[in-house]
Amino acid sequence: MQTLSFLDFAVIAAYLIGTLALGLYIGSKIKTGSDYFLAGRRLPWWAIGMSLVATDIGAVDIVGTGGAAHQHGLAVANFEWIGCVPAMIIAAFVFIPFFWRSGVTTIPEYMERRFNVAVRSALAICWIIFMACNLGIMLLASAKMMHVHLGMSVDACIYLTAFLVGVYTISGGLAAVVYTDMIQCVIMIGGCLLVLVLGIIDLGGINEFQAAIEKQEQIQRTQELVKNQKRLGVADPKLVCIDIQPYGSSQAPERGDILNIGGFSDAVFNVVSSYLNDDTNRFVAEVESTEL
Repeated sequence: MQTLSFLDFAVIAAYLIGTLALGLYIGSKIKTGSDYFLAGRRLPWWAIGMSLVATDIGAVDIVGTGGAAHQHGLAVANFEWIGCVPAMIIAAFVFIPFFWRSGVTTIPEYMERRFNVAVRSALAICWIIFMACNLGIMLLASAKMMHVHLGMSVDACIYLTAFLVGVYTISGGLAAVVYTDMIQCVIMIGGCLLVLVLGIIDLGGINEFQAAIEKQEQIQRTQELVKNQKRLGVADPKLVCIDIQPYGSSQAPERGDILNIGGFSDAVFNVVSSYLNDDTNRFVAEVESTEL
């Protein structure tokens, strides 16, 4: 594997320091609780939409979805097409209007108004447990990427990521999260698209790219995956019910943001990620095996 140059490390350091500085700067402008938890209700729709996309993609998709696509084929993209997009539509038209009109800050707060404090506390505890497990997966996926590229231990990468993200999130509140998400959204999508294009060029062009897919017998691999009872989105509509939960609660921007930016962009990203990892990674693996 090619090692990173000094310029590469300088760019990474500048990105991390810049993100941290932006979060701290936004935090210095916070005056009220509304500023902290709701960004003063002044966030533009496009910022909310980009934040939603950035929140829903990241190392888990690049490492996890890409790795599954490399192993099983592009059928894993159905997890997003079947599970994500319909869930966003249902959340936008069924759940979000209730929360938006009520003017609540959190979903547990709405549950207290609708039921009682016990229900609110139970939901809050469930979300804390869920997010703790979810964050653990995200931190591990991010750490594995950093471990490969930076040469640091996985534990050190986890601590570094948790520290940087924790500082700007805690100090800057929702506004810091949204505006740093915007930067990360551009970097992640732009970077993946660039690598996809460069990977196709490295393969020799679009025709060779398509030939590589056919060579690996993607259809046969998909059939084997179904026979092994490993669930695909196309065969598991329960994914819609599962994905309604995050899009209807923890990620609850305006309805139009979910439909116009979140659903389409997220689904496209995961298909691109699947293509990217399935074929460019296989190409690299073939080259490395040839060299050995």
